[in-house]
Amino acid sequence: MKVDIVTFRQLFQQDVQYQVPIFQREYVWTLEDQWEALWEDIQSAAEEYLTRLGEVNGDGEVDDSDRAKAQRLTRRHFMGAVVLQQKQGNIADTQKCDVIDGQQRITTVQLVLNAAKSVISRALGARAANNLEQLVVNRFGEGADQFKLWPALSDRDAYLYAMTEGSEGSDSTASGICAAHNYFLDRIQEWVNSGLDARVQEKVHALETTLLGLFEFVAIELGVDDDANIIFEVLNARGTPLSHADLIKNYMLYAAEKEGYQGGSDELYKEIWGGFADAWWNKELRQGLVVRSQLDIFLNYYLSSVSAKNVRSHRVHPEFVEYAKSRKQHAGDSIRVIADELNRYSRIYHSWYEYEQNGHPVFGRFFRRCWKCGLGVMSPLMLWLFAQRDQTLSEEELIRIVGHIESFLVRRAICRINAGGLNKVNIEHLRKVSGVEGKEIAGTLVELLANYRGNGRWPTDDEVEQAVLNQPIYGRVAAYNIRTILTALEERKRKQDTYSQFVADDLGKRTVEHIMPKAWHANWPLPDNTDTYSKNRYGMSSETALTRRNRLVNTLGNLTLLTGKLNSHTSNGPWHVKRKAFREHPGLHITQDVAKLEEWSEDAIEKRGQEMLHEILQIWPRPTPNH
Repeated sequence: MKVDIVTFRQLFQQDVQYQVPIFQREYVWTLEDQWEALWEDIQSAAEEYLTRLGEVNGDGEVDDSDRAKAQRLTRRHFMGAVVLQQKQGNIADTQKCDVIDGQQRITTVQLVLNAAKSVISRALGARAANNLEQLVVNRFGEGADQFKLWPALSDRDAYLYAMTEGSEGSDSTASGICAAHNYFLDRIQEWVNSGLDARVQEKVHALETTLLGLFEFVAIELGVDDDANIIFEVLNARGTPLSHADLIKNYMLYAAEKEGYQGGSDELYKEIWGGFADAWWNKELRQGLVVRSQLDIFLNYYLSSVSAKNVRSHRVHPEFVEYAKSRKQHAGDSIRVIADELNRYSRIYHSWYEYEQNGHPVFGRFFRRCWKCGLGVMSPLMLWLFAQRDQTLSEEELIRIVGHIESFLVRRAICRINAGGLNKVNIEHLRKVSGVEGKEIAGTLVELLANYRGNGRWPTDDEVEQAVLNQPIYGRVAAYNIRTILTALEERKRKQDTYSQFVADDLGKRTVEHIMPKAWHANWPLPDNTDTYSKNRYGMSSETALTRRNRLVNTLGNLTLLTGKLNSHTSNGPWHVKRKAFREHPGLHITQDVAKLEEWSEDAIEKRGQEMLHEILQIWPRPTPNH
């Protein structure tokens, strides 16, 4: 067995094919759980490299030694472990290895490399993408042997399409692999082309450097005769590594003893770490590429908040030690002072979840709606704001701020704006608002949010209008966010603008239902004599009746909530069947209002969409930015 730390270049540059055995599961990584966090890491590394390159070079001409030094100064990103086993074969053939563990990582990396290759080739020509091409294609391989990765049988068609045709035009909902390729194509294209055209070549170089040398695997290579199953069990089932929370706890207890704490060890533990004894803190949540405890996540948010730095998840423990030492050096603060601060912030964080249960009229609604709309990346800023409560920030001002942040997050979810880089933006906002007087915090923050451009923006009314009326929201926006939007509209109809028992219900049990079904062809014939339909408002001179229907069927105006899932026969049935079923789901106004209509058509969808848009802009208003 051979264990090495390898870059993407070192793993893929030789003529080799990594094969996913047939017994392995299909590709399952998703945008919310993995792709988004991976792209954020890639973008962060590339931007850090550019910053380092500027620092080592100054204003002179960049040469290879500058690039090498900048690469050494840029932090590496760890992608986890992969376990590979050589396969016996003809020495003249391409070397083959089975992927015993880590197939999700390797598959995603190949999709990223291929997407980057495509973007670079379009921007600068095929020769410029040659370095990345060598990491996805074997130079002398033919047929299946040309690919560095050969996935499990169920994923092969999608993988071949993504790697050879380019998956932009494919049905991304049908294949996670094609959806992943689409996602990375969009993000890389967006990042490379952002800013001045003159910087495209710089960004391409930074992206290539990042993918070739700044991301690393631990590659465990088994020999042909090694027992892969035993080794897999050892790696996955035996032993529990220390978490960042464990390391921070140990550091704080050790430091407190060194500072001369006079009590016993039990008293010291209770004072320093007793607030985290509750099992709630050990609850595991999936965040990004890994599963982390609630405590590890909180410590990440806390440290980003008090240091006003974008602390990466893998850097929480070392950054905490650095922060504690800095406090000691500059302010003379003992570890027990920091422990008091840490515990105060932990009570604030825990209270956010309690608000959801105890029915706080504003905060309960805010956290229930916003956790899955991207609140996580804003948590350092939110922790700081709540820490100012009753000190420099009044309850009324905090409520005002929370309302604006809810609008900011929900509008972004509606418009499907990627959260990549938003954590950095919010750290910038945190630094600025922490330097103003308490009475100016709310106004300053709202102005910062409203005036920001680019990916960290607060969508305008026009953007929301486009997303609600003319864009498919189903299949593009996460189902739980669609439920949040529809639930808010239901609340509005009930004239309840505060937290209510309806919101306290388990929203996961409420089903998002198409009124006109996606599979409409059998029971919803197109109207006669409607070959074209003018829609000049959105820049289209005309569209066919078929195009219009397919555009509208997944818009918000055609969606509602039910208290129970319809069977497929009813769900895809004609209007009189669905209407009867809707009437049998009492209690939801947004469904009962639809059930009152004699006919459900494209015109009805657009009319309802307009009504929904009006309410959405009232529920989540946006102030006019200052220019």
